[in-house]
Parts: sequence; structure tokens; C-alpha cells
Amino acid sequence: MYDVMDSDAYGNILIYPATRKIATDDPFYTGYEYFERCCEHAKLCIAIGYSFRDYDALTRLRGAMSVNDHLRLVLVGPSAEEILKHIPIPEDRKTPIPLRFGQDSAVIESIGPHILDTLTARV
Repeated sequence: MYDVMDSDAYGNILIYPATRKIATDDPFYTGYEYFERCCEHAKLCIAIGYSFRDYDALTRLRGAMSVNDHLRLVLVGPSAEEILKHIPIPEDRKTPIPLRFGQDSAVIESIGPHILDTLTARV
């Protein structure tokens, strides 16, 4: 999560996979809650190499999208188009970039316009 006005206001988050994860128990509940609150205030969520098979993360993302009309999702990965077909959010709010991150400079070139549009958008 990055805030242009206050870059120290938010931190990057990563929810680690676990064999017996229960979203109502910590540390998972806190991580998912933080993810949703960040998405409720963000304009752009860039996911890299993520399958969205995690029901709890997907539920939190959809919840944030329902209260934040400005949030857009960009997914980078070889199967991005196929994965996003199954994500129940509006088509105009999700963008696949079907490239492998780290192996092709076109990934950065593809993400760049989305970041620029987000930074210059008037809300």
C-alpha cells in the first residue's frame, strides 16, 4: 500500500499461506482486516503471480470494491486473463497483464500506465 501524500502511512502486506489457516484467528484475521481496510482507501491494487484461490482474501477484496468505487485491480502473471475471468468484480475494474514478472521488461512497461493513471486521476 502506498500513499502519495504520506508514504509512511501504510505498509506492504503479505498474508502467508498456512495449512490450517482460520480467518477468524490471529494473525490471519488481522492481516485480512488490514488488507481490506487498505483496499477501501486505495485506487489501485497490483497483484503479481496471485491465483486468487484464497477465499478469504478474495472476499475482502470484493468487500473493499463494494465501498470503494475507485479501486482497480491489475493482475500480472502468465494466466492473468484466465484467472480474472473467474473473479466476480466488474470487467472495467480489472486488468490482466499476461506476462511473467521478472523475465520480461514489458511487465513494467505494462504496469506503468496504470500507476500513472491512478496518480493523476481526480477523485
